[in-house]
Amino acid sequence: MKKKVVARILALLLLSASCIPASAFNEPGTVGKPVVLSAGAETVAYIDRHDNLWIWGRTQYGMMGVGKTSDYEDTEDTFYQKKPLKIMENVRSVSLSASWSPYAAAIKTDGSLWMWGMNDQSQLGNGGKSITYLSPYGTECTVQPTPVKIMDDVAAVSCGTGHTGAIKTDGSLWMWGNNFSGQIGNGEYRTEQKTPVKVMDDVASVSCCGNRTAAVKTNGELWMWGDASDNAFNLGLYEGNTPGESYQTVPYKIMDHVDSVYFRDTNSAYLKGNPYILKTDGTLITWPINAGMTKVDPHSVDENGNWILPEPIRPTSPMPVEIVAEDVAFVNSTSNSLVSRGIETLAIIKRDGSLWMSGGNQNGLLGSSKVFWKEYTSLNEPVKILDNVTAFSCGHTAAFAITSHETAPDNIYATLEGWGNFTSPLLYWDELIQIVGSEKKTWMDVLNQKRTDRYVVFPWSLLVDPPKLPANGKPPVPVAPAVGGFSDVKETDYFADAVLWAVEKNITSGTSKATFSPDATCSKAQILTFLWRANGSPDPMAENPFTDVKTTDYFYKAALWAAEKGLVSGSTFDANTDCTRAMTMAYMWKAAGSPTPAGTANFTDVPANADYTQAVAWAVENNITSGTGGGNFSPAATCTRGQIVTFLHRAMGK
Repeated sequence: MKKKVVARILALLLLSASCIPASAFNEPGTVGKPVVLSAGAETVAYIDRHDNLWIWGRTQYGMMGVGKTSDYEDTEDTFYQKKPLKIMENVRSVSLSASWSPYAAAIKTDGSLWMWGMNDQSQLGNGGKSITYLSPYGTECTVQPTPVKIMDDVAAVSCGTGHTGAIKTDGSLWMWGNNFSGQIGNGEYRTEQKTPVKVMDDVASVSCCGNRTAAVKTNGELWMWGDASDNAFNLGLYEGNTPGESYQTVPYKIMDHVDSVYFRDTNSAYLKGNPYILKTDGTLITWPINAGMTKVDPHSVDENGNWILPEPIRPTSPMPVEIVAEDVAFVNSTSNSLVSRGIETLAIIKRDGSLWMSGGNQNGLLGSSKVFWKEYTSLNEPVKILDNVTAFSCGHTAAFAITSHETAPDNIYATLEGWGNFTSPLLYWDELIQIVGSEKKTWMDVLNQKRTDRYVVFPWSLLVDPPKLPANGKPPVPVAPAVGGFSDVKETDYFADAVLWAVEKNITSGTSKATFSPDATCSKAQILTFLWRANGSPDPMAENPFTDVKTTDYFYKAALWAAEKGLVSGSTFDANTDCTRAMTMAYMWKAAGSPTPAGTANFTDVPANADYTQAVAWAVENNITSGTGGGNFSPAATCTRGQIVTFLHRAMGK
């Protein structure tokens, strides 16, 4: 009887809070990176190795997808599916909304997108078609209790708080749902978009969360739109493109060289950043929400017992970008706004497959004994939780990871592990085990060992069918061993040999002790410095002809040498100009003595009378480049550091 009462109280507490929006990460939908594990606010879904989709947790709002709004009568198991329920076959990727207005999306192996759950904000994109029912507490709910097909040819999807983004196989981005702050990106706001609308082309990743959307294009450009408050786009007191409102209703370009974005709500004054942005070189960055906080004791309460939060100082200009971590492959986090302190956890999977976590420890989400099992003991510095992690997702009461293990070349298996509050139905704790030596322990064994806390401190294996492994049957990280001491240069990278050669010849030493930044755009100063060093670093004889070059500049001698050799001219050097493919071939050709090529290069975008035409023909003749495909050379395209050292290696490393 006591157990039944406790379970019912917990259910009532959770349900009574359901009208308050929760703040959490929503996994981005990225082309080529299917999501096989997703945790919502009170629901978990995963895909097993046979492409079956399983789901468990809170059954309200049709989240189980089985045609019922709640799968139990008013018993101790009210509103919860404690064991994984198979709901769909032939599924490639899944996404759950982390809001308290939950819904789900699944992409099948044939590319069709199916959705179900709450539809109160048209977040399912089916034209608002749903059923309305009264919850046991008299609340009117609009739900779609079974999966409904939305569209075909879908490559990736992201479920936000109340809006959804899907990338089709042709790279086009389609949006629908809540558009109060312009987060759909169609130029409108304070509306609902009931059916999918096309927003942009050439998209590789989309992230929907709160009232904001972020998209990364195939060329690495990051675009954002929606609620522009709280320095969301790092533009200071930017008010968006809607007069008198902080709404950016159309996509706005933020930066280049981005892999993916992990957007989050910013309800809490204790959150330190806006989105987490994963750069293509594995660097994770963010920027502050505010310029600072007024000094208020974080434990202060007012006369009514409410927590007094610091008053933020709003920034008037862009804030400095902060590096959160390096060598990152994946990020996830959760922040529970039901707690006035704004507890947040941050999880990072590094490229070597290790999982690191930091932040608040509400419900034991950090999964580490180093926090002494105390609810509000936080970790400022990340602590390693697990190795060989291929997927991670965090709900409000429990966290989950898929770990890959290889006992032999042909014996690779995966384990689903979970930790957090063991009273959470997400852990269905009566099925939770841990192997200690040769002894198998259940939670009942643990409870009998005078444990007074209520948290799963270490990850425990969950007794479910094996999760899905990556398509190649191998753990996805590390992709290949790093070379040259650089974490961002792998053996399989096309520029790996060129980087080793460039370091050996003292042409470059990287951007740090551990990174080469091969995807960073190369500047005019950098390419000419590389070329000068590759030619033996000769001392220039002429006077400095440039008004913008000082003797203290690292490229001083390279700039003067380039002027002597006729590579550049004029009174200004413009060191920070992005180096294009045409500029690179012209510099290399002139440095080689401007030899006359035997023939011509037949590129549709290289005019016969261009000043770089002979340089391009020479480069093709010497196997330095073969163009960018489709009969194009792309002379105006910028060059990365990896491309530059590759060109130099092909020309001079023989």
